[in-house]
Amino acid sequence: MKLSKYFYKNNKLNFALAFFSLLFSGVVFVLLSVLMQMILDIVTTGDVSQIKNVLIISAGYVAMLGSGWLMERFFRNRFIEKALRQYKNRVFTLIMQKGISFFSKEPTSRYISGLTNDVNSIENNYLQSWFTVFLHGIYFIFALAVMLWYHVGLTAFAIGISSLTVIVSILLGGKLAAEEKRVSGKNEEFTGTLKDFLGGFFIIKSFKAENETSSLFGGKNASLENAKCRRRKTEALINLVGGCMGISVSVGIMIFGVYFVIQGQITIGVLAAFIQLMNFITSPVQIIPSALANIKAAKTLILKMEESLSSIDETRGKLQITGGSGNIELRNVSFGYEEKENTLENINFTFEQGKCYAVVGASGSGKSTLLHLLAGSFDNYSGNIAYQSKELRDISADSLFDEVSVIWQNVYIFNSSISDNITMFKNCESNIMENTVKRAGLSELMIEKGYGYLCGENGGNLSGGEKQRVAIARSLLKNTKVILIDEATSSLDTAASSVIEDTIINMEGVTRIVVTHKTDSSVLRQYDCILVLQEGKVTDYGNFEQLMNSSSYFRSVINEEVRVA
Repeated sequence: MKLSKYFYKNNKLNFALAFFSLLFSGVVFVLLSVLMQMILDIVTTGDVSQIKNVLIISAGYVAMLGSGWLMERFFRNRFIEKALRQYKNRVFTLIMQKGISFFSKEPTSRYISGLTNDVNSIENNYLQSWFTVFLHGIYFIFALAVMLWYHVGLTAFAIGISSLTVIVSILLGGKLAAEEKRVSGKNEEFTGTLKDFLGGFFIIKSFKAENETSSLFGGKNASLENAKCRRRKTEALINLVGGCMGISVSVGIMIFGVYFVIQGQITIGVLAAFIQLMNFITSPVQIIPSALANIKAAKTLILKMEESLSSIDETRGKLQITGGSGNIELRNVSFGYEEKENTLENINFTFEQGKCYAVVGASGSGKSTLLHLLAGSFDNYSGNIAYQSKELRDISADSLFDEVSVIWQNVYIFNSSISDNITMFKNCESNIMENTVKRAGLSELMIEKGYGYLCGENGGNLSGGEKQRVAIARSLLKNTKVILIDEATSSLDTAASSVIEDTIINMEGVTRIVVTHKTDSSVLRQYDCILVLQEGKVTDYGNFEQLMNSSSYFRSVINEEVRVA
């Protein structure tokens, strides 16, 4: 995977025109030295007749320099804008292609930092620096050509001193790359800490942990700023070396140049031009090594992102399960979040197509874990889970989610409108949307606040019940043949809960698997089958009456003698 190619994809014309205009304006700018030489030689020779020609040349020079500069800025900005847009779009697309099991193990701060702070560094230290290197390379090469034309000996002296600067600065560039990577890592840690503490603001306040979290934040902040300081020191050292060598070159050229003027080998105008041209030699000598070091440092950030995105392929295969018919079969399924500690143990059960199932059990019995497995969140289980007689690990994620919807207890709401949160940013016909809103019990909310009402960060402007209704509406609108529901009505009052449960239970042709902590017998009687979990094992299953007769554990659940939340 080469992310850097997305800087140039469908962007090569802007890149080429930017560099062509850079070449043009760079050459014209170097010609200023020749123009200066002509003017000074007129002064020393007293040839007034040449003034008119110089004025015409100067006007043309200014016009060419201005047009070249405008073209270069226009095409450079177009190139960088499109390059960064394509790069970030590609990174985000690859993140979205990651499997759930991969992504759940990674810190999101890695990608937040990579798409914010690191992108700024890539823009300034990679893309912009390449233009800097090219422009000063033009200055150096063209100025060198003019200097050789003026005087070979003086030019050879200048190049000999300048080459030492380049060698020393390049040797220091590797250290700058290491410091850049260190800054990126510390920024990732800082972003993760900030995100974690802001997300847990309520917990911090309620447990009066402000001082402790402030201390931890201060440590991460100090570590980041220390890394940035080290990077600045390294960059300053590179610039210092280049600057000192550049001054040495300029002083040496002036001394040698005066000697050649006295010897009559060059004119005063040529010496002045030579001194001006030396700016185009010393400046690149100072700037190019630093720019190359920045490029090398920023490239490590691109490689770091490539490495982070390298695990996008899921272990499951490419099989399709379109059609929506068939049972869900679990055979000898065991799973644990940690080795040798199974949360689910030897599950054997078949969920028949179109039926409605309740999953009940004490807290920690594995109810939500079972739903996670059925949703494809983890593939490191033992045994077999089959949709339409096809092993879940062999089914593509896209195909699975075409047929399966999931409503989790902890609903995530995007900082967008209610409408966007229901449709997941897709287009939807108004009559279908209205019917979905009605079925999810959202009609009153829509009348009160409207479809365009902003939900706030993670639904901060909505109540818990409203957020769960939005999540239910998402799944109803998706219209899949399997719906997995984890405590979908836990935040709703009795009346609202009854509406949603009736909607779920009365769906036709849809397999519904509902994890519930509610023990209302009038509701549980409506399920086709109730699956009883105890300590990760299926201890019994059947309809309400059967379980009341056969399962003492189920009766204890109904009588709320065990904790089922």
